[in-house]
Amino acid sequence: MTSTSRSTPLRASPLAFTHEERLARARQIAARFARHFGARHRATAIYGSLARNQDGPYSDIEMFVIVEGENIDHPYEWSAGPWKAEVDVYSADEFFRQAAEFDEFWPVTHGAFVHWLPLYDPEGLLERGRELALTHTSEEFNRLIVETIIGDLYEIIGKTLNALTLGQSSLIPAYAVDAARFGACLLGLYHRRVYTGSVTVWAESLTLPDPPEGYARLVEKVTSGKLHPPAAVGRAIHAFWEGVEDWARQNSLPLIHDLEDLLSDG
Repeated sequence: MTSTSRSTPLRASPLAFTHEERLARARQIAARFARHFGARHRATAIYGSLARNQDGPYSDIEMFVIVEGENIDHPYEWSAGPWKAEVDVYSADEFFRQAAEFDEFWPVTHGAFVHWLPLYDPEGLLERGRELALTHTSEEFNRLIVETIIGDLYEIIGKTLNALTLGQSSLIPAYAVDAARFGACLLGLYHRRVYTGSVTVWAESLTLPDPPEGYARLVEKVTSGKLHPPAAVGRAIHAFWEGVEDWARQNSLPLIHDLEDLLSDG
């Protein structure tokens, strides 16, 4: 197993390692950070595929380290040649702030704050971060769902219709990917679900009940690479949008607002 020594290999290309080798290396890295920060060291955890025991032969290492201090957000990311690691060093206040962030990408981005493998956490800081990541009100979820539909999916269907009207067919595949990605976010928000990893988002989203009509068909096209002919893909995007409209109506999520009402609320 390659060590964490200062010797520099000739090439920075990933080599295959077992889960056990990768986990042992992560523990070596954790010990090095613990020695570096000394009494300031408060918590360490592995996140990502390694923490979930889903890493592949060429996966990297991702870790949190929490230290004493304020407003600390210092990522260490490096290649040792045959392997790569990222260690995000936070003060507790910054770790909690980022864990509590809430936007349309929450189902995808916050898996790191929910699915982790603790190596050292005597104060329960990691669990506090998980609680902050998962504690949001129904009103907050509904607001974000509507914002995702209007702020993201509505724009994608408009761009798709423009591309079809103006003969810009080369843009359609990218719009299909974007629509499927925001569709997964929409379902994650609706079911209060943080996905385990970015690679499995679409597969996990398809297991969730009550999806908008047309979502599964669009995801199948995207994941299979069947993004031609453009007109057929455009129809799949539009069918998904119509499904989203019906789905929002069934769930009492208003998509049409009056400007005067919005201004009076502000």
